[in-house]
Amino acid sequence: MKILHIRFANLNSLAGAWAIDLTGPEYLADGIFAITGPTGAGKSTILDAVCLALYGRTPRLKLVSKSTNEIMTRHTGECWAEVEFSTSKGCYRCHWSQHRARKSATGDLQPPRHEIVDATTDRPLETKIKLVAQKVVDVTGMTYEQFTRSILLAQGDFNTFLKAPPDERAPILEQITGTDIYSRISRKVHERKGEELAQFEMLSKECDGFTPLTEEQLTQLNSQLAALTEETGQIQSQINHNRSLFEWHMTRERLQRDISLQEEKLKELDRNWLDLEPHRQRLAAAEKAKSLEPLHLRLSDEQLLQEKEQNEQDISARLLAHKAKELADTGKSETAAREERDTRKQEAREQEVILRKVRQLDQQIQMIAEQRTELTNQQATELSRKTTTEKLLENLANKNLAIERQVKTLEQFRSSHAIDSALVQEYSGIKEQIDQYQETAERHKAVSALLPPLHQKSKHLGNLTEIKKAETTKLIEQQAALEQQEAKCTENLAKLLGNTTSEHLYEKDSQLQKQLNFLEQTEELARRYERIAKELASLASKKETGTEQQKHLETRCQELVVQAQLQQTNVEKQQQILRLAEKVKSYEEERKHLLDNHPCPLCGSFSHPYASGGQEPDETREQACLKVETRRLDQLREELTTARTTLASLEKEQELVELNISACTTEQAEIGRNIAKLSSELGLQAAGDLKEQLGRLRPDLTRQRDQLCILRNEVQTLKNQLESTTRDRNSLIKRSNDTERELQQLLHQQEKVEALLLQHSSELEQLNRSMRDKETTLTKRLASYITSPVTIDNCGRIVQELNNRRSTWLEGEKNQQLLTTRLQEIRGELTSQKLLLTNQQETCREKQKQLAQLSATYDGMWQQRTQLFGEGHPDEAEKQMQARLDKCEHQVTHLANRLSNLREEHAALMASQTARSVRINERKKLLETLTSNFTTALLEAGFADHEKFLASRLEDEERTELHQAIESMQKAIEETKALLQASREALLEEKNKNLTDMSREELEIRLTELQDNSSTAQQTIGALRQQLQDNERQQQHHKEKLELLSARKVELDRWSRLHELIGSNDGKKFRNFAQGLTFEIMISHANTSLAKMSDRYLLVRDPLQPLELHVIDNYQGGEIRSTKNLSGGESFIVSMALALGLSTMASHNVQVDSLFLDEGFGTLDEDSLQTALDTLSSLHQEGKIIGVISHVSGLRDRIGTQIRVTPGLGGISRLSGPGISRNQDAHAS
Repeated sequence: MKILHIRFANLNSLAGAWAIDLTGPEYLADGIFAITGPTGAGKSTILDAVCLALYGRTPRLKLVSKSTNEIMTRHTGECWAEVEFSTSKGCYRCHWSQHRARKSATGDLQPPRHEIVDATTDRPLETKIKLVAQKVVDVTGMTYEQFTRSILLAQGDFNTFLKAPPDERAPILEQITGTDIYSRISRKVHERKGEELAQFEMLSKECDGFTPLTEEQLTQLNSQLAALTEETGQIQSQINHNRSLFEWHMTRERLQRDISLQEEKLKELDRNWLDLEPHRQRLAAAEKAKSLEPLHLRLSDEQLLQEKEQNEQDISARLLAHKAKELADTGKSETAAREERDTRKQEAREQEVILRKVRQLDQQIQMIAEQRTELTNQQATELSRKTTTEKLLENLANKNLAIERQVKTLEQFRSSHAIDSALVQEYSGIKEQIDQYQETAERHKAVSALLPPLHQKSKHLGNLTEIKKAETTKLIEQQAALEQQEAKCTENLAKLLGNTTSEHLYEKDSQLQKQLNFLEQTEELARRYERIAKELASLASKKETGTEQQKHLETRCQELVVQAQLQQTNVEKQQQILRLAEKVKSYEEERKHLLDNHPCPLCGSFSHPYASGGQEPDETREQACLKVETRRLDQLREELTTARTTLASLEKEQELVELNISACTTEQAEIGRNIAKLSSELGLQAAGDLKEQLGRLRPDLTRQRDQLCILRNEVQTLKNQLESTTRDRNSLIKRSNDTERELQQLLHQQEKVEALLLQHSSELEQLNRSMRDKETTLTKRLASYITSPVTIDNCGRIVQELNNRRSTWLEGEKNQQLLTTRLQEIRGELTSQKLLLTNQQETCREKQKQLAQLSATYDGMWQQRTQLFGEGHPDEAEKQMQARLDKCEHQVTHLANRLSNLREEHAALMASQTARSVRINERKKLLETLTSNFTTALLEAGFADHEKFLASRLEDEERTELHQAIESMQKAIEETKALLQASREALLEEKNKNLTDMSREELEIRLTELQDNSSTAQQTIGALRQQLQDNERQQQHHKEKLELLSARKVELDRWSRLHELIGSNDGKKFRNFAQGLTFEIMISHANTSLAKMSDRYLLVRDPLQPLELHVIDNYQGGEIRSTKNLSGGESFIVSMALALGLSTMASHNVQVDSLFLDEGFGTLDEDSLQTALDTLSSLHQEGKIIGVISHVSGLRDRIGTQIRVTPGLGGISRLSGPGISRNQDAHAS
C-alpha cells in the first residue's frame, strides 16, 4: 500500500483546505521526508487526516460521531479528510466528512459521511458508513490496528512494546499480529473435549439401563398370542352368525313398521285429494280464459294506441299555431339587424384612414424617444467614469507620496544596520555552534547528576549482597531439616499400610459401597413389590364390582328400550285420535245436510252418528292426553340416554382397570427378576426370608466400611503431612535457587555500576574541556555582533537576538524591493489616468449637444399626433369598432338561421298532423270489428260478460303451481300404493324364511356377550403384541446406541489427544507456544533493522520467560543486558527496530510502500540520529517512502525534503513545502 495524495480541511489547528502531493519528484528522489514544526503546531494532524479518511477514527480520538467531534477546527462549520492510495488491486480514494447544521459554527453536529471510490473511473464502491471500513480492509488487506502498527506509528505508541512487561506483551502481540486465534483454538479444543466426554458418559448411562426379554419369555408370549388369536377367530364366527339372525329379526320389524306407515300415508293422501276439488274447478276456468287471451290482448292494444294518437293530435294543433306566430316575429327582427350591420361597416371605413396616419406618427415618436433615452444613459455613464477617474488620480497621488516616504525611511535604517547583512549567511552556522554548545552543557549537567546516585547505588548493592548471602545459608539449613521430616513421614506410612496399598484400600471401600447400594436397591424393590401386590388386590375387587354394575345397567337399558317403544305406540295412537276429532269438527256444516239411509259423499257410509246428535269427540281432552303420553315418552328416552352414558363411562373405567392390572402384573414380574438378580449379587439365598437376610447383612457391611474409613483417614493424614513437607521442601529449594540467582544478579549489577562510575567520570572531564573550547570559539565569532561573553545562561537570548536582527534585515530588504516596484507601477498608472480623463470630458460635451436636437424633434411630432387623434390608442379603437361590427354580423347570421329552422319545423308539424288524422279514422273502423269478435268468443266460452272473463284469469305462475300440485298429489298416491304392495310382499318372503325360534332380545343378549369376549381377547392380544414390539424396538435402539457409543469413543479419544497437546481452559497452552514462535520471528525482523543502525546490539529472548526481551552488547564482550537499563538513545534505536519488525509482521503479505514515524528522535545524539536516518533512508531501496515527524533541529538539517507546519495568530497554522497547495475544490473531488 502506498499513500499518493493527502487532502483535508479544518482539522485541529490546520484551518482551511490543504492538499499534499506525495508523488512529486522531491519525495520520490530521497525516499524520506520530514514534517517539522514547533510542539503543538499540528504536525500529527496530517497523520490524523490519513487515519480519518481511511477508517473514520484517529490514534488520539477513538470516536468521531454525531455526538462528539474534537478534531474539527474551532469556529468552523465543516471538516473533511481524503486520501488517495494504491495497492496491488488498483488505485482508490477514500473520503470522510462531517459538518454542522447549515455549515454554521454554532449548528448541531450532523452524522459523518464516509465513502470509497475507484480513483481510475470515479465509480463509488461503497457509501454506507458501516460498510466502508470493511471495504477498506478488503482493498488494503489491513485493519485499523494493523495499519497503525505497519504504516503509521503514532505518537506515544512508538515504544509501547519495548516498555511493556512480559505479561502485557502477550495481548499487544496478539493485537498486532492477530495470534489471538491460537487462544480461541485452545479454548475451543478444551470445550469440544468436554462436550464429547459429556455425550459419551450420557450414552454409557443410557446403554446400561436396558434389560431385554429372555428366550423363554419370548416363547411364552408367542404361544399365548397364537392361542388367543385362534380363540378370537372362533368367537368372531359366532358373532357373525348371531348378527345375521339379529338382522333378520330387525328386517321383519322394519317391514311391519313400513307397512303401517304406508297405509296411514295412503289414507292421508285420499283426504288431501278431496280437499283439492275447488282448485281443480278454478284451474279449468283459467284454461278457458287463457284461450281467449290473444283476442283480448289485440283489442286492448288497439284501444290504447287509438287513445294515445288522439291526444297527440290535440297537442300538435296547439303547437302549430304557436310556430306560425314565432315565424312572423323572427322575420321582422332579421330585416332590422341587416340595416344596422350596413351602417357599422360605413363607419369602420372612415375611421381606418385616420388610424393609419396615427400609427405612422407613433412609430416615428417611439424611435426618437429610444434614441433620446440611449443618449441620456450614455451621458450618465460617461459622467460616472469621469468622476471615478478623478478620484483614482487623487488616490494615486497620495499613495505615490506615502511610498516615497517609506522608501526613504528604509534606506536610512539599512545604512545604520549594515553589519546585520552578514547574518543572512552566518546565522545558520552560529546557531548550530550554539546548539552544540548547549547540548554539551546539558550532557555535562546530566552526567554530573548521575554520579551521586551511582555512588549511593553501589553502596546499597554491597549491603544487599551481604544480606542475600546470609539468607542463602539459612535456607540451606531449613532444607536439610525438611528432608529429615519427609523421611520420617514415609516410614510411618509404610508401617500403617503393611503389605497393602492405598489404592487397594480405595478399591475395597468401593466394593463395600457398591454392596450397600445393592442392599438399598433390594430393600426398595421389596417395598415396591408389596405395594404392587396390594394394588393388584384392590384393582381385582374394583373390577368385580364394576362388572356387576355393568350387567345391571345393561338389563335396565333393555327394559327402557321396550318401555319407550310401547310408549311411542301409545303416543301415535293418541295423535291419530286427535286428528280424527279435528276432522269431525271441521265437517260440522256438512253433517247438517246428511240424511239417513243416504251415503256420505266423503266416506260412503249410510250411518251418520254425529249428524243424529251423537256424542262428538272432546278435542281439549284428547290434547291433554297427548301431552301426558308425550311427556312420559320424553322421560323414558332421557332415562335411557342417562343409563347408556353411565354404561359407556363404566365400560371405559373397566378397560382402564384391566390396563392397570396388566401393567401392575408386568411391573411385579420385572421387580421380582430384579430382586433375584440383586440377591445373587449380595450372596443371599433365594429360598430364605429376604427381609431377615437383609437385616443381618446391613450391620456387617456398615461395620466393615467404618473400620476401613478409619484406616483411610489415618493414611490420608500421613499422606497430607508428607505432601505438605515435600511441598515446603520444594518451595525452599526454589527460594534458595531464586536467592542464589538474585545474589549473582546483585554482584553483576554492582560490577556494572562501578563500570558506569568510571565511564561517567571520564566523560565528565572530556565535557569540561569541550565546553571551554566552544565558549572561546563562540566569543570570537560573535565579537562583531555582541559585546558580552558567551555563557550557558545567555545562549538562548543571543540566538533570539541574532535571529530577530537577521529577520529584520531580510524583511527590510524584501519591503524595499516591493516598495520600489510599487512606486514605478503607481507613476505609470498616474500618466494613463490623466490621458483618460481628457478623453472623457470631450465625449460628455458631444453627447449633450445630440440630446438637445432629439428633444426638439420629439416635441413637434407629439403635438401633431394630439391634434389628429388625441392621446387614445389606435389599436384599442380599432378593436372596439371591429367588435361592434362582429356583433352585428353575428346577430344577422343567428336570426337568418333561426328563421330557416322555424319554417322547416312548421312544415313538418303540418305533415305529421295530416298523417295522424288518416290513421285515427282507419283504426276506429278496426276497433268496431275487434269488439264484435271478442263478445262472440266470450259467449261461446261460457262467460256471461267481460267482468266474468277477467275474474277467471290467472297468472302463469299461479296456474303452473296449481297444475303441479294436482299432478304431485296424483303421483304421490300412485307411489305410496306401489311401496305398500312391495313391503307386503317382502314381509311375506321374510316370514317364510323362519331362520330361528329365538327372540330378538335373546339374540341381542347373546351377541353382546360374544362381543365382550372378543373385545377382551383383542385387548390381551394387543398387549402381547405391544410387549413384543417394545422389546424388539428397544433391542434395535440399544444396538444403535452401542454403535453410536463406539463412534463417540473414537471421537473422544481423538479430541483427548488433541487436548493434551494444545487444549486448556484459559487458552494459554497453545497461545504461549504460538506466541513464542511469533516473538522469535519478530525479533529476527527487528535484528535485521537493528544491524543496519548499529553492530553493537543484538536482541534475544529469555528461554525461561518466552516473552522477556534482552540485549546482547557486543561492545562489552557479548554481555546480556536487560532492556530496562537502556539509555534514552539506546531505547529509541531498539524501539525503532522493534517497530520496523512489528510493521513487517503486521503487514502480513501486504506490500507496505509508505511508513510514517511520529516523534521519538529527541533522545538521540548526533551519530545515533544520523545512523537512524540512514537506516530509514535505506528503506527507499525497497520502494518505500518514509515520513518522519519531529521538532528536533538536527533532524531538519539532515533531511532535505520537508513539510513545514508554521503556527500563526489565533492558534491557526499553515503548511509549506514541496507538493503543498491550498485546495479549494478538494471537497467536490
